[in-house]
Amino acid sequence: MANEPPEKQPPSAAGSGEQKPASSEPPKPAAAEPAKPAAPPAAKPPAPAGAAAPPAKPAAPPPKKEEPPKPVALESDLAKRFKAKFGAAIREAWLDRKQSILVVERELLIEVCRYARDAEKFDFLTDLTAVDWPKREKRFEVVLNLYSFPKNERLRIKTQAGDGESVPGRHVEPGHRDALEPARAEQRHARAHLLVELGEGLASRGVAVVRFNFRYAEAGRRAPDPQPRLEACYRAVAEAVAASFPGRMFLGGKSMGGRIASHIVADGFPAAGLVFLGYPLHPPGKPERIRDAHLTAITAPMLFLQGTKDPFAMPDVLHQTIAKLPTARLLEIEGGDHSFKVPGRSAAAVTAELVEAVDCFVTEHAR
Repeated sequence: MANEPPEKQPPSAAGSGEQKPASSEPPKPAAAEPAKPAAPPAAKPPAPAGAAAPPAKPAAPPPKKEEPPKPVALESDLAKRFKAKFGAAIREAWLDRKQSILVVERELLIEVCRYARDAEKFDFLTDLTAVDWPKREKRFEVVLNLYSFPKNERLRIKTQAGDGESVPGRHVEPGHRDALEPARAEQRHARAHLLVELGEGLASRGVAVVRFNFRYAEAGRRAPDPQPRLEACYRAVAEAVAASFPGRMFLGGKSMGGRIASHIVADGFPAAGLVFLGYPLHPPGKPERIRDAHLTAITAPMLFLQGTKDPFAMPDVLHQTIAKLPTARLLEIEGGDHSFKVPGRSAAAVTAELVEAVDCFVTEHAR
């Protein structure tokens, strides 16, 4: 018999010896294995002991402050008119931060000021300052700051005097019967306009007011000068006002300014009376360090205007002091602090009360 070829076997599934029927369904995709989480970053090896830390970045330099503009020669029409009128008596003319400044001969101060008022319409005196420069040959300087409402412009007139030289003055407000001269000792206190408001209120009642700064305040310094220099400055201004003012003069001031006024009066300077706005009887929190020894030497009438919350004058200490001064009178501003700020009251209402008290005091003792 002839040999026959072997039968062909149908294909079988892989891995199985059994044959499976074919399916009409499409094959399902194989499920993907879940991704393994990323390994955490490897920790940096610790720095060896004693190793230096990396240097810090240098801080950026602070921005440079702009220097104030330097004064320049004043060549305006205003300066030309003054020079044409007074010639060499206008010694210098400067422009400093948009303000015109004239330095004039001492003997012609009144004439220059009168021309500034009448011809140039600088008819409002905003401030009068006396400054002592001990190292200068002409050590005393009187500065008048004027303002023109029609022009909306400021003008500063200065004159200088040496030891033994007087600065001429003239009272140019004949309607005013008396003069009150308060010194402003605090350049940056809470109510910087207190003396301005008080002066305007008194001026409306016929009391002329001359205000001035001590030298350290005019120079923008916070620390006061030594007391002898403060007294010399106050005395120089008071003598200039007394020489030119026909009425009786009252001295006083805010805080330290009033205290310095009391010292020169205690030393013999004549005054019709003293007005103290927030007298610094003792340092805050130290009522045992009381400053009243010289007050007993004063025979002139004194008016103390004091807030009941003023840390510079505790009420019980103040009352004990007033009781020892036969010529003293006290008006307390209920709830007022050292700057006469009262919770719940407007500054205008408090100022009106102060003006009324000072006006009554001046009227009573100016006869």
